Amino acid sequence: MDVFSAGCVIAELFTEGGSMFKLSDLFKYRECGGDLKQMPELEGRLNAIKDTAIKSMVLQMIDLNPSLRPTFDTILATARGDAFPESFYEFYHDYVHSIEELPSPSPFATTSYPSASTLPSQASRPSNLTITPAIEGTNTPTSAHPTTSVFSASSNVTTFFQGGTVPHPPQATSGLPEGRVDRREGSTKRTSLPRDGDRRIDSIWAGFERVVPFLNQEIPETQESGINDWSDSRNGLSNSGFKTLSEILPVQIDIPNIPSTLPGVRNKNTRSASQDGTALIILSLICSNMRSCVLPSSKLKALDLLLFLSCYLTDEAKLDRLVPYIVDLVHDDAAIVRAAAVRAILQVVSLVSVITPANASIIPEYILFNTKHLASDRDLMVRCIYAQCLVPLASIGLQYLEMSQALKVHGAKRLGPGAEIQDESYDSARTELQNAVQEHLVTLLVDKSSVVKRAVLNDTSSLCIFLERQRANDILLSHMLTYLNDRDWILRYAFFQSVVDVALCVGGRSLDEYILPLMVQALSGWSNHCMVVQI
Repeated sequence: MDVFSAGCVIAELFTEGGSMFKLSDLFKYRECGGDLKQMPELEGRLNAIKDTAIKSMVLQMIDLNPSLRPTFDTILATARGDAFPESFYEFYHDYVHSIEELPSPSPFATTSYPSASTLPSQASRPSNLTITPAIEGTNTPTSAHPTTSVFSASSNVTTFFQGGTVPHPPQATSGLPEGRVDRREGSTKRTSLPRDGDRRIDSIWAGFERVVPFLNQEIPETQESGINDWSDSRNGLSNSGFKTLSEILPVQIDIPNIPSTLPGVRNKNTRSASQDGTALIILSLICSNMRSCVLPSSKLKALDLLLFLSCYLTDEAKLDRLVPYIVDLVHDDAAIVRAAAVRAILQVVSLVSVITPANASIIPEYILFNTKHLASDRDLMVRCIYAQCLVPLASIGLQYLEMSQALKVHGAKRLGPGAEIQDESYDSARTELQNAVQEHLVTLLVDKSSVVKRAVLNDTSSLCIFLERQRANDILLSHMLTYLNDRDWILRYAFFQSVVDVALCVGGRSLDEYILPLMVQALSGWSNHCMVVQI
């Protein structure tokens, strides 16, 4: 790429994707000798670049006379401290180059693999035997069962409820190269070959401690209040009205030599970054490579990195640049990735304290729309995690609507002529959100597993507040009463733990006519635990 082309690309980046030149503009630009006064449209595009240093640099790079255009070395030297921050020269330039230049095996390499009859056993195989993979890219594993404590990339995954155990990271089948199908004794196990994206994510994750000191280094500390403080995440999100996230999922990350607590967890004394910083460079680097990853372990590492970076991003960047990449992972083949993606979505949106009017309905229209399949996911772990995350996700969606309504009241939302007719009211937006959550909630309340039902009852007080009396009576209470006939005494135990909050919401009539009579009728033939809780 020459200097002129690079200038056009930089201008496009700083004008929200607007193209600098069309073909006819290039001819006109040459005919007028590069005089911008004769091309008001081009001049308007350049004026859309708000950063004066970037604008001055672009004007030099697109000069019509090639001899007057500066070289790349000259640009880097003259733009230091203005267009490019000092951290770009001290760290980011060399770091990004080293990540992108990671060596990878040739896709044209060929290897002959021995047959099953001649393949030596694992014990007799020489330790120095190396095999070059021939082709990359296979399907990821379709099921995994981690613990509810930590979804981290480098920890060993054990069991989840009654599920089995899965080693982490995934290993190749015994006696066969990674990425090959083991056909011995009818086995159909398949593992994935790592791609360049997997290798780059592993490299970023392993050496991320080098990146942390340079994150948003160019932004004054007064604008980054509380971001660099390591907060104790065991107390959850202190400004949230629902149960703390530590009661649902631990706000923990697993990155080498980095504290496991999430930095900058929201509280009264902390806030998001006030402006975009160099953290966006690392965000783009991770997201671009995460899309080509095939190994679940690499995707989990990327999620840990994104959770860490979310504390260094503006609220708008969290919702516009980070959330879409995480939402894409809820469709992954690996169950552990889908579950971790749900957790990451909840934690990122929980960190947002200020929204734009365009993002007011991001949860019902975008997030819940893309996660509706998780309510009936084939994996028990994913359904349980989603059941626990649904209620706080709904509460956050309601907070977003309230913030949007406050913007309207104070006149921050500018409406064009006739826009008042198209602008939806707060009541209709709230009803839309309740309908979206209700659809998912009903599916989870009638799940075949009692574990999922218990997960829904984890925070019935917030759920009742969100649903309001009529919906809580018609949807929540009607399904909860059926749990009294369930054979699982733990589910009945969970019913009595949560029925008080529901009774306070639905009112005295439902309590006298339905709840109390059925509770008295269900006293006989139960375990002592449920009887004690009921009394």
